[in-house]
Amino acid sequence: MAGNFNPEQMLQMIKENQSGKKFDKLEDIQRFYPEEPEEVAKKENEQVMPVSVAKCTIGIKESVEELEGDAFIKKDLLQDMMLTYYFSKSGQFYEELYQQNIIDSSFYFETNLEKNFGYSILGGNTDDPDKFVEKLKHLLLSTNERKISEEDF
Repeated sequence: MAGNFNPEQMLQMIKENQSGKKFDKLEDIQRFYPEEPEEVAKKENEQVMPVSVAKCTIGIKESVEELEGDAFIKKDLLQDMMLTYYFSKSGQFYEELYQQNIIDSSFYFETNLEKNFGYSILGGNTDDPDKFVEKLKHLLLSTNERKISEEDF
């Protein structure tokens, strides 16, 4: 019975059992990724449903260039840091959107970077989806002209 053996004895029994077996050499795993186009598949998708408060999400398609190593890690961290800096509950964009009643506490954001594709999404409840989209696009595009100081971090 297993309860009669101490952990070292169990480990030794397993090693002895496995060492007597023959296994075929494993083949290298080959991964095939579909080619990701530069352009988005759908610019806009709307579903009309009988709800009291609309939900709206904006998606940002990231570059499809393949990144590896430090370049991958750097881009992944920067994407997350930028969204957090501007859109977290203490971020200046969040506060602006909240004060203008464009978003409520359901607002969220997420970024995901994979080997050959990436995206970021921002969304939540809103009374005015068109205003939500227009304002978020404006804020996101304005990040090109903004500078972040070291004190902010």
